[in-house]
Amino acid sequence: MSLSKSLRFEIFKRDNFTCQYCGRQTPTAVLEVDHIIPKVAGGTDDPNNLITACRDCNRGKGAVPLSIQRIKDTRKEEIVRERERQEQIELYEAFIRQKRQEEEQTIEMFGEYWSFMCDDEYKLSDREKASLRKFLRSLTYREIREAMEIAAQRIPKSRIHDRFRYFCGICHNKISDKTGDSARKVFKEVQRNFLSQSRGSGYHKEHILKNLCSRYPKESLMQAINVAFSQRRGNYWKAFCWALSEITGDEIPH
Repeated sequence: MSLSKSLRFEIFKRDNFTCQYCGRQTPTAVLEVDHIIPKVAGGTDDPNNLITACRDCNRGKGAVPLSIQRIKDTRKEEIVRERERQEQIELYEAFIRQKRQEEEQTIEMFGEYWSFMCDDEYKLSDREKASLRKFLRSLTYREIREAMEIAAQRIPKSRIHDRFRYFCGICHNKISDKTGDSARKVFKEVQRNFLSQSRGSGYHKEHILKNLCSRYPKESLMQAINVAFSQRRGNYWKAFCWALSEITGDEIPH
């Protein structure tokens, strides 16, 4: 009996609409589905026994076919890889579900602790819980709890929204200290150097300088400052950008 259209389509799609013998593809070739083990030799219509072939290869013309064993081995390897991929996807999805459950439990514990710190008069809103989720990616349970305690000590309960904002500020500072935030430190140092020069107004475009500090090493920025202030120019900011452009080879906006 002939194969159904749906089964033939699935085989074509699996094999990327490519003849597995000679590599010709649709629409330049008319494709058919071939049995790796012929039906007369006991082959079945199971997808693992089916393969995409162009009409010439399937009817013994034009190309030298791959050996049956090689085709079988290739299909077996593909099946094994697909099973491994599916298993990994399932394991990863289970891992993500578990992490989300643990995160929700931790958020609930923080919510209860925040309420306790506010004499059970206030609860975290959904928006505030979303902020907590972000902090959990970088801070430990203890660090977040300490931030809550500091905020409760310094900001009265009557200013509850200010208390949470203060708590968020503490967390952001903790994250900044923890990650090193090198670009921010470089910016502060470079800006201080720029403003401490003996000549010139110290005028600079802060947003551009911050961006430059995240792109280039501190040594290059400091060198550009020294070059800029060693020259007699009316605009030392432009001189700095020009010097940095010469050092880095990039076009620096000013």
